[in-house]
Amino acid sequence: MTPQEIDEKYYYDGDDLGAHFTKMETTFTLWAPTAYKVEVIEYKLANTPQLDGIVHQMNKVGGVHIFKYEGNHDGMIYTYRVYFENGRHKETRDPYAFGATVNGNRSVVVDFAKTRKVAPFENRVDVGTKANVMEMHVRDVSINHPEVPTELRGKFLGAGHPAIVNYIKNLGINYVQIQPFYDFATVDELQNSTKYNWGYDPQNYNVPEGSYSKNPSDPYSRIEDLKEMISEYHKNDIGVIMDVVYNHVYLVDQDALEATVPGYYFRKNPDGSMSNGTGINNDTASERKMFAKYMKDSMLYWAREFGIDGFRFDLMGIHDIHTLQNIRDGLNQIDTKIITYGEGWSLNTALAPELLATQKNADKLPEYGFFNDEIRNGIKGDGDSNIGGFVSDVGGQEEYIVNGIMGRADNGSYLTPSQLVNYAEAHDNLNLNDKLLLSNPSDSERVHFLRDTLATALVYLTRGIPFIEIGQEFLRTKLGHPNSYNAGDTFNAVDWTLAEKNVDVVNLVRALIKFRKQTSLVSNSRAEINENTEILVAKNGLIVFKLDNKYLIGLNTSGVDVDLGQYAPINELMLSNNDSKELADLSFQIWTLV
Repeated sequence: MTPQEIDEKYYYDGDDLGAHFTKMETTFTLWAPTAYKVEVIEYKLANTPQLDGIVHQMNKVGGVHIFKYEGNHDGMIYTYRVYFENGRHKETRDPYAFGATVNGNRSVVVDFAKTRKVAPFENRVDVGTKANVMEMHVRDVSINHPEVPTELRGKFLGAGHPAIVNYIKNLGINYVQIQPFYDFATVDELQNSTKYNWGYDPQNYNVPEGSYSKNPSDPYSRIEDLKEMISEYHKNDIGVIMDVVYNHVYLVDQDALEATVPGYYFRKNPDGSMSNGTGINNDTASERKMFAKYMKDSMLYWAREFGIDGFRFDLMGIHDIHTLQNIRDGLNQIDTKIITYGEGWSLNTALAPELLATQKNADKLPEYGFFNDEIRNGIKGDGDSNIGGFVSDVGGQEEYIVNGIMGRADNGSYLTPSQLVNYAEAHDNLNLNDKLLLSNPSDSERVHFLRDTLATALVYLTRGIPFIEIGQEFLRTKLGHPNSYNAGDTFNAVDWTLAEKNVDVVNLVRALIKFRKQTSLVSNSRAEINENTEILVAKNGLIVFKLDNKYLIGLNTSGVDVDLGQYAPINELMLSNNDSKELADLSFQIWTLV
């Protein structure tokens, strides 16, 4: 059967997929329409040999297989054994699993009533541009923090330690975007210090990553520790945005989705080869009804059970518009303030471009934000090359900065500024500090400092959702590594001593965040922006604009001293990255108007 025929005949809209526990009975439900038989295999221990598992036959009803197991089976370890008419059979994890054994190899029945309730986030913002986001990685942020106890470093509880949470709160950040914390494949949870990964290699989408827990061998530890971490952020008025990677899996031949319905969940080219827009040798097929349902079910589960406040989609441009609209409708039933945004890049996947969630189709997804590579490249230059942007005094970039100031961009069909996620640094590519060292190798330390701080300031002086990576505010370095996804702590660990060394920059970012909140920079109305913003000059490395008829802001990379008083009568200097008058050749300044 083709995937389309499977959708037409066997679509299942039930909310009971996976293993659902009560003290009287656990119900196992698996959608596997092309399998003629499925068995639940019960194991006493995580490492019980396959042949020693207890076999339970499931009943097939339409496209689903069901087994009702009487009694209290909390913590039961299980897999599915799936049989097909062609003689193939496969033992696999439950694709809907909510719990797992160490390294995610087998699924585990979970009684969520035993786990804590996540503390609510009382102050979710009602307009996207009022959010300001800091990206971080659980291990990176905590592994070298001097105040985090050794046994918590690299763990959920380390990332949620008061020393880190308070730092982020005091900076003025109100959302943290955390790199993948579902269960991923390439880190040995029992030896996690020997192998490192960012986590963009999904294994169990609905299970927290075990290497981040105190005890990876205890299926409840990862759930409890994650809930405690999220609760700590919520208690401090900080929302948690989950980095989700539904666009591809780690390895198709090891994946539970492929094992249960072979050939259904992944796109193929006309010649039968795997579509590879993701560059990982597989693209999931969000346009298929049951994978669209899978994505939605998964996200609603994370939002309800773990109190997730937003979702960042990795390679969002792989997914189809209709599925993302449907997911948004579901999230709105929980809370309309849940934030959704992602990477809307145009990718060569086996689906028509007009159907995809790309920047060009942003007008069809008004409740989604898109990473704005126009402002990113305008600020610092493209990718990992030595070509710079506005802060490196590369000509012709002023228009992109002005677009950002006015809450627009030419690279997409954006309806409102809240659809723009403005950034100069994220986990991908060289971080800002290293990029500017490459672009401007002859800079003095002072000039490099001014370029770097101006670049970060532009994130907060433009309209949209401001986004920085943790450590950007104190000139974090990854030692020039452009893609450190598996490079280990040497390159990735946050060096917290830089926060003390560069405390002036930290204070500057704190002041910028505070300033932003007091102005129309948080406006989501194009009409209000046009009324409250006047661009006075934008050429030759100089941009000057009035804001709210109250502030005069100058951005100068021209190498020439500029007296802002020639543009308007000015009074008190509010903020500047330049505390030395003779170095005014490279700076931003914010003056109050007389």
